[in-house]
Amino acid sequence: IPHNVHLILVPKVETAAQIKKVDKTIQQICKINNIKEPIFLMPILESAAGILNCLEIAKASANNVALAIGLEDYTADIGVKRTSRGRESLFARSQIINAARAAGIQAIDTVFSDVNDENTLRESVKEAKEIGFDGKGCIHPRQISPIHEEFSPSEVEIERAKKIVRAFNEARI
Repeated sequence: IPHNVHLILVPKVETAAQIKKVDKTIQQICKINNIKEPIFLMPILESAAGILNCLEIAKASANNVALAIGLEDYTADIGVKRTSRGRESLFARSQIINAARAAGIQAIDTVFSDVNDENTLRESVKEAKEIGFDGKGCIHPRQISPIHEEFSPSEVEIERAKKIVRAFNEARI
């Protein structure tokens, strides 16, 4: 924290109390080191307990900026194999999205582990965006550009947003 950290990913979170404890420890370190800037948190939920407690976790700290899911450990915890179709994780992923929205923070999808398969990565990102995720974790620098490109708004989305802003501005007049 004294080395200019801005965001801490907190893995294996299962309860709001864990985030509160991390946040309290960070505040103590900040006070000792006279750090005034906030240190943001991204809890990573990787178990059935974490998923069932995700709303409380999302709301546990004002420094939470995102909620992420780790599917490798989650699927192991619930005793199923992770598949490319993802049916085994739809409930958990939906819970993350809804909890994040309710808490006013971002929902971040799990990493895509095959760093050599850009086409399937892009499909995974498109699917994550379609169901409501704001971003996706990555494990290799070559995944950054495809993830950014797929999460970037399309021209249609940009034009729709411009129309909404214009209508809002006209309504205010």
